[in-house]
Amino acid sequence: MSKVLVVGGAGYLGSVLVEELLNVGFSVRVLDRMFFGVEPLARVLDRIELVVADMRDIDASHFNDCSAVINLTTARSFSLASTSMVIRRRSQPRGTSAGSM
Repeated sequence: MSKVLVVGGAGYLGSVLVEELLNVGFSVRVLDRMFFGVEPLARVLDRIELVVADMRDIDASHFNDCSAVINLTTARSFSLASTSMVIRRRSQPRGTSAGSM
């Protein structure tokens, strides 16, 4: 059985992907700093290897026995609150002019 390392595997996308990988027969190691807690992985905790660490601190041992790596992490340099403000600003409709097309 092949082992897959899923970096950032405890977030929403990661937890869905991890469960699907398990369902098709892969062994899974998740490396995550657990920002959202363990709840997203609750259904599969007994079937995965969980490494609680920040991806910036990853070392060669985390790759041992893995035939593939899936990186679902994102770099955040600002808080979720400021992210929300940026998304809101970008999603608000703006007027257009003939010159802007």
